[in-house]
Amino acid sequence: MDDDKWENANVQDKHTEVFHIYDNQQDDPEYSKKLDIIYECQQHVGNDSSGRLPLNIAVIGPPGCGKSSFLNTVFASFNTDSWRQIAPIGFYKIRGCQLHFTERFKSYTKKDYYRGGSKDDGVLLPTFLDMTGFSDENSKTVLDLLEMVFSGRIKEQQKLSNFVQGAKHMSSSVNHYNKEVNHLPVDRIIVVCTLDPVSALPSDLLSCIVEASRKNRDIPVYGVLTGRDKHKPIYNDKACKVSKKVTTFCQILGLPKHRFAYITNYCDESDSSLKYLNTTIPQFDVPVLRFLKQVLIPTCEDRLRKTVIDTKKIKKVKERLLANCKSLVGKQITQSLKRFLKEDYYGTQDAYLMPTFLDMKGFEDEDTLLKTELLNIVLSGKMENGEKFSDIDSYYRRYDIQALRKKYLGTRKKIERVNRLIVVCSANPDESLPKDLFEIILDAASRNREITIYGVFTQTDKYTSDDPRVVEKERTFLINLGIPETRFARIRNYCPDVVPSLKYTKTTIPLLDIPVLRFMRGVII
Repeated sequence: MDDDKWENANVQDKHTEVFHIYDNQQDDPEYSKKLDIIYECQQHVGNDSSGRLPLNIAVIGPPGCGKSSFLNTVFASFNTDSWRQIAPIGFYKIRGCQLHFTERFKSYTKKDYYRGGSKDDGVLLPTFLDMTGFSDENSKTVLDLLEMVFSGRIKEQQKLSNFVQGAKHMSSSVNHYNKEVNHLPVDRIIVVCTLDPVSALPSDLLSCIVEASRKNRDIPVYGVLTGRDKHKPIYNDKACKVSKKVTTFCQILGLPKHRFAYITNYCDESDSSLKYLNTTIPQFDVPVLRFLKQVLIPTCEDRLRKTVIDTKKIKKVKERLLANCKSLVGKQITQSLKRFLKEDYYGTQDAYLMPTFLDMKGFEDEDTLLKTELLNIVLSGKMENGEKFSDIDSYYRRYDIQALRKKYLGTRKKIERVNRLIVVCSANPDESLPKDLFEIILDAASRNREITIYGVFTQTDKYTSDDPRVVEKERTFLINLGIPETRFARIRNYCPDVVPSLKYTKTTIPLLDIPVLRFMRGVII
Protein backbone atom coordinates (compact mmCIF):
# COMPACT_ATOMS: atom_id res chain seq x y z
CA MET A 1 0.00 0.00 0.00
CA ASP A 2 1.52 3.33 -1.04
CA ASP A 3 1.74 6.07 1.55
CA ASP A 4 0.52 8.77 -0.81
CA LYS A 5 -2.82 7.00 -1.30
CA TRP A 6 -3.85 7.97 2.21
CA GLU A 7 -3.51 11.71 1.75
CA ASN A 8 -6.93 12.08 0.15
CA ALA A 9 -8.78 9.43 2.19
CA ASN A 10 -12.34 10.59 2.82
CA VAL A 11 -11.92 10.58 6.61
CA GLN A 12 -8.88 12.78 6.89
CA ASP A 13 -8.69 15.39 4.16
CA LYS A 14 -6.23 18.15 4.80
CA HIS A 15 -8.91 20.86 4.96
CA THR A 16 -10.07 19.68 8.38
CA GLU A 17 -6.85 20.81 10.11
CA VAL A 18 -7.59 23.10 13.05
CA PHE A 19 -6.36 26.65 12.59
CA HIS A 20 -8.57 28.50 15.05
CA ILE A 21 -10.89 27.42 17.86
CA TYR A 22 -14.01 29.59 18.11
CA ASP A 23 -15.80 30.66 21.27
CA ASN A 24 -19.11 29.90 19.53
CA GLN A 25 -19.27 26.65 17.56
CA GLN A 26 -21.68 28.21 15.05
CA ASP A 27 -18.88 30.52 13.89
CA ASP A 28 -16.75 27.51 13.00
CA PRO A 29 -16.69 27.06 9.18
CA GLU A 30 -17.21 23.31 9.67
CA TYR A 31 -20.36 23.68 11.81
CA SER A 32 -22.95 23.17 9.06
CA LYS A 33 -20.96 20.23 7.72
CA LYS A 34 -21.00 18.70 11.20
CA LEU A 35 -24.80 18.92 11.37
CA ASP A 36 -25.11 17.38 7.90
CA ILE A 37 -22.93 14.39 8.82
CA ILE A 38 -24.77 13.84 12.13
CA TYR A 39 -27.98 13.65 10.09
CA GLU A 40 -26.36 11.19 7.66
CA CYS A 41 -25.26 9.02 10.59
CA GLN A 42 -28.82 9.04 11.92
CA GLN A 43 -30.09 7.92 8.52
CA HIS A 44 -27.63 5.03 8.49
CA VAL A 45 -28.64 3.70 11.91
CA GLY A 46 -32.39 4.27 11.39
CA ASN A 47 -34.91 4.31 14.22
CA ASP A 48 -36.74 1.76 16.30
CA SER A 49 -39.58 1.53 13.75
CA SER A 50 -37.12 -0.04 11.26
CA GLY A 51 -36.87 -3.24 13.28
CA ARG A 52 -33.11 -2.83 13.72
CA LEU A 53 -31.16 -2.85 16.96
CA PRO A 54 -28.40 -0.42 17.97
CA LEU A 55 -24.92 -1.48 16.88
CA ASN A 56 -22.43 -2.54 19.54
CA ILE A 57 -19.02 -1.03 18.81
CA ALA A 58 -15.95 -2.26 20.71
CA VAL A 59 -13.16 0.31 21.16
CA ILE A 60 -9.79 -1.35 21.81
CA GLY A 61 -6.23 -0.14 22.18
CA PRO A 62 -3.05 -0.35 24.25
CA PRO A 63 -2.63 1.67 27.47
CA GLY A 64 -2.00 5.38 26.94
CA CYS A 65 -3.12 5.44 23.29
CA GLY A 66 -5.79 8.11 23.81
CA LYS A 67 -8.69 5.62 23.73
CA SER A 68 -10.71 7.24 26.54
CA SER A 69 -10.12 10.66 25.04
CA PHE A 70 -11.23 9.25 21.68
CA LEU A 71 -14.49 7.99 23.22
CA ASN A 72 -15.18 11.39 24.78
CA THR A 73 -14.36 13.03 21.43
CA VAL A 74 -16.86 10.74 19.70
CA PHE A 75 -19.53 11.65 22.25
CA ALA A 76 -18.82 15.39 21.83
CA SER A 77 -19.00 15.03 18.03
CA PHE A 78 -22.56 13.72 18.22
CA ASN A 79 -23.68 16.73 20.31
CA THR A 80 -23.94 20.48 19.87
CA ASP A 81 -23.58 21.81 23.40
CA SER A 82 -20.09 21.11 24.79
CA TRP A 83 -17.52 18.41 25.47
CA ARG A 84 -18.13 16.32 28.57
CA GLN A 85 -16.00 13.67 30.25
CA ILE A 86 -18.18 10.56 30.09
CA ALA A 87 -15.52 7.86 29.73
CA PRO A 88 -12.95 8.06 32.59
CA ILE A 89 -9.56 9.13 31.34
CA GLY A 90 -6.65 6.87 32.26
CA PHE A 91 -6.07 3.15 32.75
CA TYR A 92 -5.36 0.70 35.50
CA LYS A 93 -2.53 -1.80 35.83
CA ILE A 94 -3.22 -5.17 37.33
CA ARG A 95 -0.36 -6.12 39.61
CA GLY A 96 1.29 -9.47 39.11
CA CYS A 97 -0.13 -9.84 35.60
CA GLN A 98 1.50 -9.21 32.26
CA LEU A 99 -1.70 -7.67 30.86
CA HIS A 100 -3.04 -4.17 31.36
CA PHE A 101 -6.84 -3.74 31.34
CA THR A 102 -9.47 -1.25 32.36
CA GLU A 103 -10.82 -2.24 35.74
CA ARG A 104 -14.26 -3.29 34.44
CA PHE A 105 -16.13 -3.89 31.19
CA LYS A 106 -18.24 -0.77 30.55
CA SER A 107 -20.82 0.05 27.88
CA TYR A 108 -22.01 3.52 26.87
CA THR A 109 -25.48 3.56 25.32
CA LYS A 110 -27.12 6.45 23.50
CA LYS A 111 -28.76 7.69 26.70
CA ASP A 112 -25.31 7.98 28.30
CA TYR A 113 -23.83 10.34 25.72
CA TYR A 114 -26.46 11.79 23.34
CA ARG A 115 -28.29 15.00 24.19
CA GLY A 116 -30.24 15.60 20.98
CA GLY A 117 -33.69 15.99 22.55
CA SER A 118 -37.02 14.15 22.30
CA LYS A 119 -37.19 14.52 18.52
CA ASP A 120 -34.43 11.91 18.25
CA ASP A 121 -35.84 9.49 20.85
CA GLY A 122 -36.16 6.65 18.37
CA VAL A 123 -32.81 7.10 16.59
CA LEU A 124 -30.66 3.99 17.08
CA LEU A 125 -27.29 5.54 17.81
CA PRO A 126 -24.73 2.86 18.71
CA THR A 127 -23.57 1.48 22.03
CA PHE A 128 -19.81 1.83 22.61
CA LEU A 129 -17.97 -0.85 24.59
CA ASP A 130 -14.92 0.18 26.58
CA MET A 131 -12.45 -2.56 27.41
CA THR A 132 -9.06 -1.26 26.34
CA GLY A 133 -5.74 -1.35 28.09
CA PHE A 134 -4.38 -4.50 26.42
CA SER A 135 -0.60 -4.82 26.33
CA ASP A 136 1.18 -5.80 23.13
CA GLU A 137 0.83 -9.55 23.33
CA ASN A 138 -0.51 -12.20 20.98
CA SER A 139 -1.18 -14.90 23.58
CA LYS A 140 -3.92 -17.44 24.08
CA THR A 141 -5.17 -15.50 27.12
CA VAL A 142 -5.61 -12.29 25.12
CA LEU A 143 -7.17 -14.18 22.21
CA ASP A 144 -9.64 -16.00 24.48
CA LEU A 145 -10.63 -12.79 26.24
CA LEU A 146 -11.15 -10.94 22.95
CA GLU A 147 -13.24 -13.83 21.66
CA MET A 148 -15.45 -13.65 24.76
CA VAL A 149 -15.84 -9.89 24.47
CA PHE A 150 -16.73 -10.09 20.78
CA SER A 151 -19.32 -12.85 21.37
CA GLY A 152 -21.04 -10.88 24.16
CA ARG A 153 -19.98 -13.18 27.01
CA ILE A 154 -18.66 -10.45 29.31
CA LYS A 155 -21.18 -8.99 31.74
CA GLU A 156 -21.62 -5.30 32.43
CA GLN A 157 -19.15 -4.09 35.08
CA GLN A 158 -17.44 -7.50 35.14
CA LYS A 159 -13.76 -7.33 36.03
CA LEU A 160 -11.68 -8.44 33.09
CA SER A 161 -8.87 -9.24 35.53
CA ASN A 162 -11.02 -12.07 36.92
CA PHE A 163 -10.88 -13.80 33.58
CA VAL A 164 -7.13 -13.25 33.28
CA GLN A 165 -6.49 -14.82 36.67
CA GLY A 166 -8.92 -17.66 35.99
CA ALA A 167 -7.39 -18.39 32.60
CA LYS A 168 -4.36 -19.86 34.31
CA HIS A 169 -6.53 -22.68 35.68
CA MET A 170 -8.64 -23.28 32.57
CA SER A 171 -8.35 -26.10 30.12
CA SER A 172 -7.50 -25.45 26.50
CA SER A 173 -11.06 -24.30 25.81
CA VAL A 174 -13.07 -21.38 27.24
CA ASN A 175 -16.28 -22.36 25.46
CA HIS A 176 -18.10 -22.89 28.75
CA TYR A 177 -16.99 -19.68 30.49
CA ASN A 178 -19.99 -17.32 30.84
CA LYS A 179 -21.76 -19.52 28.31
CA GLU A 180 -25.18 -18.37 29.53
CA VAL A 181 -24.32 -14.69 28.98
CA ASN A 182 -25.46 -12.90 25.82
CA HIS A 183 -24.91 -9.30 26.84
CA LEU A 184 -23.64 -7.13 23.97
CA PRO A 185 -22.27 -9.11 21.00
CA VAL A 186 -19.88 -6.90 19.06
CA ASP A 187 -20.85 -5.68 15.58
CA ARG A 188 -17.89 -3.38 14.85
CA ILE A 189 -14.34 -3.07 16.23
CA ILE A 190 -12.44 0.23 16.38
CA VAL A 191 -8.73 -0.15 17.15
CA VAL A 192 -7.15 2.98 18.62
CA CYS A 193 -3.41 3.78 18.72
CA THR A 194 -1.34 6.96 18.84
CA LEU A 195 0.38 8.66 15.89
CA ASP A 196 3.38 9.43 18.09
CA PRO A 197 6.33 7.81 16.26
CA VAL A 198 8.18 7.32 19.54
CA SER A 199 5.46 4.93 20.74
CA ALA A 200 5.85 1.57 19.02
CA LEU A 201 2.85 -0.02 17.32
CA PRO A 202 1.45 -3.00 19.32
CA SER A 203 1.86 -5.33 16.33
CA ASP A 204 1.21 -8.53 18.27
CA LEU A 205 -1.99 -7.12 19.79
CA LEU A 206 -3.20 -5.89 16.40
CA SER A 207 -2.65 -9.36 14.90
CA CYS A 208 -4.51 -10.91 17.83
CA ILE A 209 -7.49 -8.56 17.31
CA VAL A 210 -7.68 -9.52 13.62
CA GLU A 211 -7.57 -13.23 14.48
CA ALA A 212 -10.28 -12.91 17.16
CA SER A 213 -12.51 -10.85 14.84
CA ARG A 214 -12.57 -13.76 12.38
CA LYS A 215 -12.92 -16.57 14.91
CA ASN A 216 -16.68 -17.22 14.70
CA ARG A 217 -17.89 -14.52 12.32
CA ASP A 218 -16.23 -11.74 10.36
CA ILE A 219 -16.63 -8.60 12.46
CA PRO A 220 -15.62 -5.45 10.51
CA VAL A 221 -12.45 -3.83 11.93
CA TYR A 222 -11.75 -0.09 11.75
CA GLY A 223 -8.69 1.88 12.84
CA VAL A 224 -7.99 5.28 14.42
CA LEU A 225 -4.69 6.98 15.12
CA THR A 226 -4.89 9.86 17.61
CA GLY A 227 -2.64 12.90 18.02
CA ARG A 228 -3.21 14.42 14.61
CA ASP A 229 -2.68 17.91 16.06
CA LYS A 230 0.90 17.00 17.07
CA HIS A 231 2.00 14.39 14.51
CA LYS A 232 1.01 14.95 10.89
CA PRO A 233 2.10 12.43 8.24
CA ILE A 234 4.20 13.84 5.40
CA TYR A 235 3.18 11.70 2.45
CA ASN A 236 5.83 12.83 0.02
CA ASP A 237 8.56 11.93 2.51
CA LYS A 238 9.16 8.18 2.55
CA ALA A 239 11.45 8.55 5.57
CA CYS A 240 8.72 10.16 7.70
CA LYS A 241 8.25 7.93 10.75
CA VAL A 242 4.62 9.03 11.20
CA SER A 243 3.77 8.12 7.59
CA LYS A 244 5.41 4.73 8.01
CA LYS A 245 3.42 4.14 11.18
CA VAL A 246 0.15 4.91 9.39
CA THR A 247 1.00 2.48 6.60
CA THR A 248 2.10 -0.32 8.95
CA PHE A 249 -0.97 0.13 11.17
CA CYS A 250 -3.31 -0.22 8.19
CA GLN A 251 -1.39 -3.14 6.71
CA ILE A 252 -1.51 -5.22 9.90
CA LEU A 253 -5.24 -4.61 10.38
CA GLY A 254 -5.97 -4.97 6.65
CA LEU A 255 -7.70 -1.59 6.52
CA PRO A 256 -8.86 0.02 3.28
CA LYS A 257 -8.78 3.81 3.46
CA HIS A 258 -12.50 4.22 4.22
CA ARG A 259 -11.99 2.23 7.43
CA PHE A 260 -9.18 4.41 8.75
CA ALA A 261 -8.87 7.90 10.25
CA TYR A 262 -6.31 9.94 12.11
CA ILE A 263 -7.97 12.47 14.35
CA THR A 264 -7.50 15.16 16.99
CA ASN A 265 -8.91 14.39 20.44
CA TYR A 266 -10.50 16.95 22.72
CA CYS A 267 -7.85 17.55 25.39
CA ASP A 268 -5.80 20.28 27.08
CA GLU A 269 -3.00 19.90 24.53
CA SER A 270 -5.22 20.42 21.49
CA ASP A 271 -7.15 23.29 23.10
CA SER A 272 -5.00 24.91 25.77
CA SER A 273 -7.60 27.64 26.28
CA LEU A 274 -10.14 24.94 27.33
CA LYS A 275 -12.88 26.44 25.16
CA TYR A 276 -14.20 22.93 24.62
CA LEU A 277 -15.60 22.96 28.17
CA ASN A 278 -18.24 25.43 26.98
CA THR A 279 -18.70 24.47 23.33
CA THR A 280 -17.84 21.85 20.73
CA ILE A 281 -15.17 22.23 18.05
CA PRO A 282 -16.63 21.22 14.65
CA GLN A 283 -13.14 21.19 13.10
CA PHE A 284 -12.32 18.33 15.48
CA ASP A 285 -15.73 16.70 15.01
CA VAL A 286 -16.01 16.51 11.21
CA PRO A 287 -13.14 13.98 10.64
CA VAL A 288 -14.51 11.87 13.52
CA LEU A 289 -18.07 11.96 12.16
CA ARG A 290 -16.93 11.15 8.63
CA PHE A 291 -15.18 8.10 10.00
CA LEU A 292 -18.20 7.08 12.11
CA LYS A 293 -20.50 7.44 9.12
CA GLN A 294 -18.50 4.65 7.46
CA VAL A 295 -18.60 2.57 10.64
CA LEU A 296 -22.40 2.89 10.88
CA ILE A 297 -23.26 1.86 7.32
CA PRO A 298 -25.63 -1.15 7.74
CA THR A 299 -24.59 -4.63 6.64
CA CYS A 300 -26.68 -7.74 6.06
CA GLU A 301 -25.31 -9.21 9.30
CA ASP A 302 -26.74 -6.31 11.33
CA ARG A 303 -30.31 -7.46 10.71
CA LEU A 304 -29.59 -11.05 11.75
CA ARG A 305 -28.33 -10.25 15.24
CA LYS A 306 -30.00 -11.71 18.32
CA THR A 307 -30.18 -9.82 21.59
CA VAL A 308 -31.94 -9.88 24.94
CA ILE A 309 -35.05 -7.69 24.70
CA ASP A 310 -35.58 -5.22 27.53
CA THR A 311 -39.35 -5.62 27.91
CA LYS A 312 -39.59 -2.86 30.53
CA LYS A 313 -37.89 -0.42 28.17
CA ILE A 314 -40.14 -1.49 25.29
CA LYS A 315 -43.22 -0.94 27.47
CA LYS A 316 -42.02 2.53 28.45
CA VAL A 317 -41.47 3.46 24.80
CA LYS A 318 -44.96 2.24 23.95
CA GLU A 319 -46.47 4.30 26.78
CA ARG A 320 -44.56 7.38 25.67
CA LEU A 321 -45.74 7.04 22.07
CA LEU A 322 -49.33 6.50 23.18
CA ALA A 323 -49.10 9.66 25.30
CA ASN A 324 -47.75 11.53 22.25
CA CYS A 325 -50.74 10.41 20.21
CA LYS A 326 -53.16 11.53 22.95
CA SER A 327 -51.56 14.95 23.15
CA LEU A 328 -51.88 15.39 19.40
CA VAL A 329 -55.58 14.50 19.09
CA GLY A 330 -56.66 16.60 22.09
CA LYS A 331 -59.55 15.95 24.47
CA GLN A 332 -63.09 15.09 23.55
CA ILE A 333 -65.86 17.70 23.37
CA THR A 334 -68.48 15.78 21.46
CA GLN A 335 -68.54 12.55 19.52
CA SER A 336 -71.31 11.44 17.17
CA LEU A 337 -69.50 9.30 14.58
CA LYS A 338 -70.02 5.64 13.72
CA ARG A 339 -67.72 3.05 12.11
CA PHE A 340 -64.76 2.01 14.38
CA LEU A 341 -65.14 4.64 17.05
CA LYS A 342 -62.86 5.14 20.01
CA GLU A 343 -65.13 3.10 22.28
CA ASP A 344 -64.95 0.18 19.84
CA TYR A 345 -61.20 -0.32 20.21
CA TYR A 346 -59.84 1.82 23.05
CA GLY A 347 -60.14 0.25 26.50
CA THR A 348 -59.24 3.28 28.61
CA GLN A 349 -61.88 5.67 29.93
CA ASP A 350 -60.56 9.16 29.21
CA ALA A 351 -61.47 12.26 27.23
CA TYR A 352 -58.91 12.01 24.42
CA LEU A 353 -60.19 12.29 20.85
CA MET A 354 -58.74 9.05 19.53
CA PRO A 355 -59.45 8.78 15.79
CA THR A 356 -62.29 7.00 14.02
CA PHE A 357 -61.16 4.32 11.57
CA LEU A 358 -63.00 3.39 8.40
CA ASP A 359 -62.43 -0.15 7.24
CA MET A 360 -63.18 -0.42 3.54
CA LYS A 361 -63.75 -3.53 1.52
CA GLY A 362 -60.67 -4.62 -0.39
CA PHE A 363 -60.67 -2.85 -3.75
CA GLU A 364 -59.70 -4.84 -6.80
CA ASP A 365 -56.83 -3.53 -8.90
CA GLU A 366 -58.85 -1.88 -11.62
CA ASP A 367 -59.23 1.74 -12.67
CA THR A 368 -62.94 1.87 -13.47
CA LEU A 369 -65.45 4.69 -13.21
CA LEU A 370 -67.41 2.82 -10.53
CA LYS A 371 -64.34 2.23 -8.33
CA THR A 372 -63.44 5.91 -8.60
CA GLU A 373 -66.92 7.00 -7.53
CA LEU A 374 -67.04 4.44 -4.71
CA LEU A 375 -63.85 5.82 -3.21
CA ASN A 376 -65.01 9.39 -3.77
CA ILE A 377 -68.26 8.65 -1.87
CA VAL A 378 -66.31 7.23 1.09
CA LEU A 379 -63.80 10.07 1.25
CA SER A 380 -66.57 12.67 1.00
CA GLY A 381 -68.26 11.23 4.08
CA LYS A 382 -71.44 10.22 2.23
CA MET A 383 -71.50 6.52 3.07
CA GLU A 384 -73.59 5.21 5.99
CA ASN A 385 -72.02 3.07 8.66
CA GLY A 386 -72.66 -0.56 7.81
CA GLU A 387 -73.78 0.25 4.28
CA LYS A 388 -72.75 -2.43 1.78
CA PHE A 389 -70.53 -1.67 -1.18
CA SER A 390 -72.60 -4.19 -3.12
CA ASP A 391 -75.69 -1.98 -2.68
CA ILE A 392 -73.88 0.92 -4.34
CA ASP A 393 -72.68 -1.43 -7.08
CA SER A 394 -76.25 -2.66 -7.69
CA TYR A 395 -77.61 0.88 -7.81
CA TYR A 396 -74.99 1.83 -10.39
CA ARG A 397 -75.80 -1.19 -12.57
CA ARG A 398 -79.55 -0.58 -12.31
CA TYR A 399 -79.35 3.08 -13.21
CA ASP A 400 -76.13 4.86 -14.29
CA ILE A 401 -73.18 6.83 -12.99
CA GLN A 402 -75.02 10.15 -13.05
CA ALA A 403 -77.83 8.76 -10.89
CA LEU A 404 -75.25 7.35 -8.48
CA ARG A 405 -73.52 10.72 -8.16
CA LYS A 406 -76.82 12.51 -7.60
CA LYS A 407 -77.93 10.11 -4.86
CA TYR A 408 -74.70 10.00 -2.91
CA LEU A 409 -72.73 13.12 -3.74
CA GLY A 410 -75.55 15.53 -4.55
CA THR A 411 -78.32 15.10 -1.99
CA ARG A 412 -77.09 12.83 0.78
CA LYS A 413 -76.09 14.44 4.06
CA LYS A 414 -72.45 14.27 5.03
CA ILE A 415 -71.73 11.88 7.87
CA GLU A 416 -68.00 12.36 8.40
CA ARG A 417 -65.41 13.29 5.79
CA VAL A 418 -62.13 11.41 5.69
CA ASN A 419 -59.08 13.37 6.92
CA ARG A 420 -56.31 10.83 6.33
CA LEU A 421 -55.96 7.85 4.00
CA ILE A 422 -53.73 4.86 4.83
CA VAL A 423 -52.96 2.51 1.93
CA VAL A 424 -52.00 -1.00 3.05
CA CYS A 425 -50.12 -3.55 0.93
CA SER A 426 -48.15 -6.72 1.58
CA ALA A 427 -44.34 -6.62 1.46
CA ASN A 428 -44.44 -9.95 -0.40
CA PRO A 429 -42.36 -9.30 -3.54
CA ASP A 430 -44.23 -12.02 -5.42
CA GLU A 431 -47.48 -10.04 -5.15
CA SER A 432 -47.70 -7.19 -7.63
CA LEU A 433 -48.67 -3.70 -6.52
CA PRO A 434 -52.22 -2.56 -7.46
CA LYS A 435 -51.05 0.34 -9.61
CA ASP A 436 -54.46 0.95 -11.22
CA LEU A 437 -55.99 1.20 -7.76
CA PHE A 438 -53.27 3.68 -6.78
CA GLU A 439 -54.38 5.88 -9.68
CA ILE A 440 -57.97 6.12 -8.44
CA ILE A 441 -56.77 6.68 -4.87
CA LEU A 442 -54.68 9.65 -5.99
CA ASP A 443 -57.55 11.00 -8.08
CA ALA A 444 -60.13 10.68 -5.30
CA ALA A 445 -57.79 12.09 -2.64
CA SER A 446 -57.01 15.15 -4.76
CA ARG A 447 -60.72 15.81 -5.33
CA ASN A 448 -61.42 15.80 -1.61
CA ARG A 449 -59.42 18.67 -0.12
CA GLU A 450 -56.06 17.05 -0.98
CA ILE A 451 -56.38 14.31 1.65
CA THR A 452 -52.95 13.27 2.94
CA ILE A 453 -51.98 9.74 1.95
CA TYR A 454 -49.90 7.37 4.11
CA GLY A 455 -48.58 3.90 3.34
CA VAL A 456 -48.03 0.64 5.22
CA PHE A 457 -46.29 -2.61 4.32
CA THR A 458 -47.42 -5.68 6.26
CA GLN A 459 -45.80 -9.14 6.58
CA THR A 460 -42.40 -7.55 7.20
CA ASP A 461 -41.58 -10.46 9.51
CA LYS A 462 -41.40 -12.68 6.43
CA TYR A 463 -40.22 -10.22 3.78
CA THR A 464 -37.38 -7.94 4.90
CA SER A 465 -35.24 -5.30 3.26
CA ASP A 466 -32.47 -7.90 2.95
CA ASP A 467 -34.31 -8.97 -0.21
CA PRO A 468 -33.60 -6.54 -3.10
CA ARG A 469 -37.04 -7.33 -4.52
CA VAL A 470 -38.69 -6.07 -1.34
CA VAL A 471 -36.60 -2.89 -1.48
CA GLU A 472 -37.63 -2.33 -5.10
CA LYS A 473 -41.30 -2.96 -4.29
CA GLU A 474 -41.12 -0.43 -1.45
CA ARG A 475 -39.50 2.15 -3.74
CA THR A 476 -42.20 1.64 -6.41
CA PHE A 477 -44.95 1.84 -3.75
CA LEU A 478 -43.69 5.22 -2.51
CA ILE A 479 -43.24 6.62 -6.02
CA ASN A 480 -46.68 5.50 -7.26
CA LEU A 481 -48.45 7.04 -4.26
CA GLY A 482 -46.20 10.10 -4.17
CA ILE A 483 -45.43 9.76 -0.47
CA PRO A 484 -42.11 10.33 1.36
CA GLU A 485 -40.57 7.76 3.71
CA THR A 486 -41.79 9.83 6.67
CA ARG A 487 -45.35 8.81 5.77
CA PHE A 488 -44.53 5.12 5.40
CA ALA A 489 -44.11 2.23 7.85
CA ARG A 490 -43.14 -1.43 7.82
CA ILE A 491 -45.14 -3.33 10.42
CA ARG A 492 -45.88 -6.81 11.67
CA ASN A 493 -49.53 -7.63 12.31
CA TYR A 494 -50.83 -9.58 15.27
CA CYS A 495 -51.36 -13.05 13.77
CA PRO A 496 -50.37 -16.71 14.31
CA ASP A 497 -47.56 -16.40 11.76
CA VAL A 498 -45.88 -13.73 13.86
CA VAL A 499 -46.80 -15.15 17.29
CA PRO A 500 -47.41 -18.91 16.93
CA SER A 501 -47.99 -19.22 20.69
CA LEU A 502 -51.05 -16.93 20.38
CA LYS A 503 -49.99 -15.07 23.54
CA TYR A 504 -51.50 -11.93 22.02
CA THR A 505 -54.95 -13.31 22.82
CA LYS A 506 -54.18 -12.60 26.49
CA THR A 507 -51.80 -9.62 26.30
CA THR A 508 -50.37 -7.00 23.98
CA ILE A 509 -46.91 -7.14 22.43
CA PRO A 510 -45.14 -3.77 22.72
CA LEU A 511 -42.42 -4.85 20.28
CA LEU A 512 -45.12 -5.04 17.58
CA ASP A 513 -46.97 -1.96 18.85
CA ILE A 514 -44.16 0.59 18.85
CA PRO A 515 -43.61 0.82 15.04
CA VAL A 516 -47.40 1.14 14.60
CA LEU A 517 -47.73 3.84 17.27
CA ARG A 518 -44.75 5.75 15.90
CA PHE A 519 -46.41 5.67 12.48
CA MET A 520 -49.79 6.72 13.92
CA ARG A 521 -48.17 9.63 15.71
CA GLY A 522 -47.12 10.93 12.28
CA VAL A 523 -50.63 10.35 10.90
CA ILE A 524 -52.35 12.20 13.75
CA ILE A 525 -50.11 15.29 13.65
